[in-house]
Amino acid sequence: MVRSHIPQSPYSLKAIAIFAGLKPAVVEKIQRGCSWRRYEPGELIVDYLDASNDVFFLTAGEARVTIYSYVGKVVSFGELSAGEVFGEYAAIDRCSRSASVQARTSCLVAMMPADAFRRLLQTTPEVTFAVLEQIVKRTRAVTNRVYEFSTMHVSSRVQAEILRLAMLAPREGKARS
Repeated sequence: MVRSHIPQSPYSLKAIAIFAGLKPAVVEKIQRGCSWRRYEPGELIVDYLDASNDVFFLTAGEARVTIYSYVGKVVSFGELSAGEVFGEYAAIDRCSRSASVQARTSCLVAMMPADAFRRLLQTTPEVTFAVLEQIVKRTRAVTNRVYEFSTMHVSSRVQAEILRLAMLAPREGKARS
């Protein structure tokens, strides 16, 4: 018997990592509190030091997290892919944006007001712990990169970055274990 595949609506938060494990009805309730917007490649989603404080759920596409120096040098903090959340720092601490986020590909983003996100953290421990785990993971990655920059020679830093990028690459075909 062949099963028909019903595609998931792109306007869904079901694939957002911090909502994994929540009951579908809870995710649907969270979803109703969001507004939706598409961003095209190169379009700025949030800008560094902006006073906005919405939280964003990337449901489709890829984005890049950066800060540009006053002389135009780019400092890249990483890449975001579908299923990730960003903007939570400004929602939590009520400060300006800590980085810019720009669409790398066509993106579909759900936006939640900061007050609603804060209420969600207060009422849903599973989401709170998932956000905490995400923040700790990012902090550890930045700590590691600062350590490498401060202690390693350029050639060693390049090797470390190549290894880091290789670990992020999708694994295809046969691999040795």
